[in-house]
Amino acid sequence: MKKRKDTVYYISQLVGKCLQEYRLETGMSGEEIAKKLGVSQQQLSRYERGENALTVDVLFKFILILGINFPEFYQRLFYIIGQHPKLSRYISDLNGFGWELDDLKYYYTSAIV
Repeated sequence: MKKRKDTVYYISQLVGKCLQEYRLETGMSGEEIAKKLGVSQQQLSRYERGENALTVDVLFKFILILGINFPEFYQRLFYIIGQHPKLSRYISDLNGFGWELDDLKYYYTSAIV
């Protein structure tokens, strides 16, 4: 049985990488984001590395702080997942079930407007 420390959280790593890219693009420091999230800078670093999974609440707060919209984040995340050697096959599997990214993008965009 794996110890918690040995568990690999692929999606958490990819979400963290995506959020870190946005943070760096906006020029916000880790300290600044951590303060706005109400967490320590060490915790923010663990989120960005995917060592700790973000709750949905923290994810949405992070997205709001960065000033990005959910469809834009969702698209980038799916792009990053598509580049991942172990997870990219799941993207193509989703298409077989009618989960077209463009359909979801349209749904979320129209729901926000």
